[in-house]
Amino acid sequence: LVAPPKSGRSLIGHMTAAETGATVIDDADRAEEERLFHLWNAARDAGHNLLLIAAEAPPVWQVALPDLRTRLATAPVARITAPDEAVSAALIAHSLELAGSAFAPDVPEFVARRTPRCYEDVDAIVSRLNGLSLSSGQKLSVGLVRQAVCHETDLQGSDEPGGTADQGRAG
Repeated sequence: LVAPPKSGRSLIGHMTAAETGATVIDDADRAEEERLFHLWNAARDAGHNLLLIAAEAPPVWQVALPDLRTRLATAPVARITAPDEAVSAALIAHSLELAGSAFAPDVPEFVARRTPRCYEDVDAIVSRLNGLSLSSGQKLSVGLVRQAVCHETDLQGSDEPGGTADQGRAG
């Protein structure tokens, strides 16, 4: 499983292990090669699944052990790509709900339109929004988010057509 950090890849690994009994190696690209090779063989011999999780696909890994390199070259790869605007908005809403932050229904979409398409950036902005909610004691509104967060470097606050938030988007 190839996916960027904060994309839920470890959670998927834990769920896969719980449901299928698979052996899961998170950050497999950094695992010791001999150990990985032996785990691969043990899983194969026992008829079990092995799920390797990393930020990059095996061809990018620096693998010195020839037999491991060959096995990795034949492994199927599933990818979690960067979130689009809809996924970002859903992640923002879900994370704010989990944290117990009250927010207006238009806040997640407003923030998603102004957040880079990266799970780590979405996670960082949600942390800031939760902090804002706690410190202000107010329900998060577009106005409050715009005032407190958009004036910082992470979000672009322009709602004007052709403004920074609309650059590179088809009209």
